[in-house]
Amino acid sequence: MARAPLFLAREGYRRRRLADMARLLPVLGAALFLVPALDARDGLGAGMLIYLFSAWFGLILASAFVSARLARAAPPEGAELAFEPPASEPPASEPPASEPPASEPPVSEPPVSEPPVSEPTADPSEGAR
Repeated sequence: MARAPLFLAREGYRRRRLADMARLLPVLGAALFLVPALDARDGLGAGMLIYLFSAWFGLILASAFVSARLARAAPPEGAELAFEPPASEPPASEPPASEPPASEPPVSEPPVSEPPVSEPTADPSEGAR
């Protein structure tokens, strides 16, 4: 029996591919920046510096392009999802973490008293000089 082809929504597929491209940009950047290390016998000349700054600028443009496309391809905030995520509610047996348990009274710390400040005394040896 022949299997029916898997249908993927076009927008969801494009959004996932753009997210994959965004994940690969740092790897591409590392590869582009390590290319001058392969030809390091002469040191960093003017040509290599131009290459590094060009690669850096290209990565900035690529990341701006990908982020703009991802922002445009994001689903609207009010859009319904194809599936319902599981509700993450705390169990009914445990009270919420922000409130203290009802059986224990709140603990108050005793007031902190500061030590008395003593006045500096004149050093008798200072006057002898």
